Amino acid sequence: MIEDYKDKFIPFDKMGISIIFVLLYIGTLNATGGSKIGTFSLASGIALSILLFVCKIVYYKKLHIFHICIIALAFLYTLTSLISIQINTFSASLTNTLQFLACLGVFLYFTTVKWDKSLINRVYVITVFFVLIHFFIWISKGMPSQFLSIYPNSNLIGAYMFISIFFIGLKIWTSKRKFLHFGAAFIALLILLASDTRSIMLALLVSFVLLILWSLVNKNKVTSTIFYGLFILSLFAVIFVYPNLPNWKYYHIFESWMLEHTGKSIMSGRSDIWLSVNEYIFLKPFFGYGPNIVASDLISKDASTHNLYLNLTLQLGYVGLVILIIILFIIFLNYLKQKTNIITKLSAAFFFGILTHQLFEITLIQNQLSIGLFQWIIIAVGVSETYKFELKYKEELINEK
Repeated sequence: MIEDYKDKFIPFDKMGISIIFVLLYIGTLNATGGSKIGTFSLASGIALSILLFVCKIVYYKKLHIFHICIIALAFLYTLTSLISIQINTFSASLTNTLQFLACLGVFLYFTTVKWDKSLINRVYVITVFFVLIHFFIWISKGMPSQFLSIYPNSNLIGAYMFISIFFIGLKIWTSKRKFLHFGAAFIALLILLASDTRSIMLALLVSFVLLILWSLVNKNKVTSTIFYGLFILSLFAVIFVYPNLPNWKYYHIFESWMLEHTGKSIMSGRSDIWLSVNEYIFLKPFFGYGPNIVASDLISKDASTHNLYLNLTLQLGYVGLVILIIILFIIFLNYLKQKTNIITKLSAAFFFGILTHQLFEITLIQNQLSIGLFQWIIIAVGVSETYKFELKYKEELINEK
């Protein structure tokens, strides 16, 4: 009886997610410079995700406590944005806040999805098709380094391949015939390396290390909480240590090695920007300068912070930053409920990789939603495994009758 009752919504999930993934991959065209097709596809993917989430809530007639917590924190985040606007005269726009809420809407829906082999296969096929398109473009251009594909920046294709590796990884870990799927992952990795996106390479390395060490991280709640705290502190430490690297006595040795082997400087011009932004944050530490403010509005350089944590603190102060950290911590606690589930383990590992990536980008909550939406989906996949949304709610409803 439970199986018959449970299966009623799952076909809608599978069809809806297939459409959403196609729309979001088409939505990457938005990164090429404001493509109307890309923008429409992203908006449609967001709208369909939120619609399906609302339909599920109506269908099951109750909200999980996890969703209530995320929605409450989203409300606090919006309230903080409104307060920030009221006490500043820089910008009255809520565009970035609305983008963050859109990301959370997509995230909430994907936490309710059951990732069985059939659904994983659908997403895998769509993802491999996306990867192969860019692989053939790379081949046709002579397999260049710093590969851009159809995008204006190689960092974009690097991020898309990082995302693709996750969904291919899901197929690898849930399939008996792994060889072919490893080939797809290898192609995605080749394109990632060809993009020469250092922030993504670092994120992938962190994900790989956490995947290996997850059993130690998830040993018990005390160990896990300490790890999470130390990881977040290490991210903030980088923000303060990185700008001062030129003062390190061995800096010139590493700088020479970096220039010789990658053609890029260690600093990439971010040090001066981060130092200047920190000075402005010190002047308005609590509610920042407004949700749509950017570094170039305040400092003399036409450049972005390329750092989610600094950028958010500049916009909404430490209040906004703390709200985001709490949201991420609640998500992390849900990962701990599953100690052996490979889907949760893979999602959790990439969760920390994504947080590392945000040291050098702001894609998770604004700027490039074509990346951020996929990142939130990756994070949601692991959460969805922690309480099996459909079965638990159906059992409760059946028991009430």
